[in-house]
Amino acid sequence: MRTFEGHTEGVNDVSWSSDGDFLASASDDKSIILWSLETVELLLHLYYSFSNHSTKNSPVKTLLGHTNFVFCVNFNPRSNLLVTGGYDETVRVWDVARGLSDLIHA
Repeated sequence: MRTFEGHTEGVNDVSWSSDGDFLASASDDKSIILWSLETVELLLHLYYSFSNHSTKNSPVKTLLGHTNFVFCVNFNPRSNLLVTGGYDETVRVWDVARGLSDLIHA
């Protein structure tokens, strides 16, 4: 039904926010992409009003900071923080609203 495009290499993990507003994806391209599902629903409604084809969605925010593949991603219960793990031997905790991270060496 939907295609989310934005990563340039393989996707290793995805996570849904508990509030249902966001989807996060972690990739071998060293990035995490946040997707707004609320925006997707609105765009799908408008798109399907005029067409019978599937739709593609653009990223809301791309989080950069890992220096190697990002292999896991997960939201906290309030969906305001995101934690990621990378093959750069770091764990990062991201502020979803600001797109900034604190670095924790694994």
